[in-house]
Amino acid sequence: MSFFDEVGKKITDVSQETIQKTKNMADTAKMNSAIAEEEQKIKLASEQIGRIYVQKYRENPEPEFADYVKQVIIAEQKIAELKHTIQELKGMVSCPQCRAMVDKEAMFCPLCGSAMPKKVQPVVTSYCTSCGAAIVAGQKFCVSCGTPVNTGEMQQSEGREASETEA
Repeated sequence: MSFFDEVGKKITDVSQETIQKTKNMADTAKMNSAIAEEEQKIKLASEQIGRIYVQKYRENPEPEFADYVKQVIIAEQKIAELKHTIQELKGMVSCPQCRAMVDKEAMFCPLCGSAMPKKVQPVVTSYCTSCGAAIVAGQKFCVSCGTPVNTGEMQQSEGREASETEA
């Protein structure tokens, strides 16, 4: 065999090895992708199993799951509180019938037509002797300054203010 034949054979062998390695790498990448897809399926199924378990046994979970169920319940409560805060910031309330977001001033839900609950306005019964803030029935302390509420003093204070303003 001539020198050029040997070089040609080596080049052919190296080329075939390179092609085989490239094919192996492509096959490995495909298999890794398939593994990732199967792992994702397992993850989603496991999450769904967890959701079903929490729904079914949230009141009485098995001891080994009790801490996890408690964590889910606490997280759900925090989410509900945060959503409520967002609603308040946006000036919205949830319709008691269809759960649609409705302007807090609306009398009826624009989606289902249900009457929205009436807002009860607190009745001012007196005023704080310390800072003059309104005191609502049932309050034991002023919400503005923290002074204890004494109904006798509050009524006297109201009488004094009225007589002072009339003079």
